[in-house]
Amino acid sequence: KIESGMLFIRTDASLQPRAISPNKADRVGLYNAKVGDSVNLLVDSGNVLIDASGTDRAYPDHVFVVGTVRYSDPFWHEIQLSTPEGTTTYEVDSLAGNKLSALPDGAPVTLELDADNVMIDIQRGRSR
Repeated sequence: KIESGMLFIRTDASLQPRAISPNKADRVGLYNAKVGDSVNLLVDSGNVLIDASGTDRAYPDHVFVVGTVRYSDPFWHEIQLSTPEGTTTYEVDSLAGNKLSALPDGAPVTLELDADNVMIDIQRGRSR
C-alpha cells in the first residue's frame, strides 16, 4: 500500500513487511509506484532492507570499496574512507547508519555502495 508517500511492501517469501521512505523510493526509481506493482528487494544477512528496484528495470550493480574508516558522522549521514587511491566521503543510507556506531576510526572495512554511490551496507574487515 502507499500512504503519505511511504511504500509498504508485502513479500511472498515470508519476510516481514517492508516500508520504503519517499526519499529512498525516489532514489531507487520507485517514484511512480502504484499499488500492486512488483518490486525487487535486496536484504542483508540481518534481514535489513538494503536496496529496492522496480521489476521493470535491471537490478542496479553495487560497488564494493575496501579501506579504513577515517571518519564517521555521529548522526550517520556520511562516512569518510581512506583507500590506496585517496580519501573519499560517502553518503550513508538511513537504514545502514546504525552499523557505523560500532566502528572506530581506523577500522578496516568493506563498504557496499548502491548505483548512486550511497553506502547501503558495511562489513568490518577487508573481504573484497
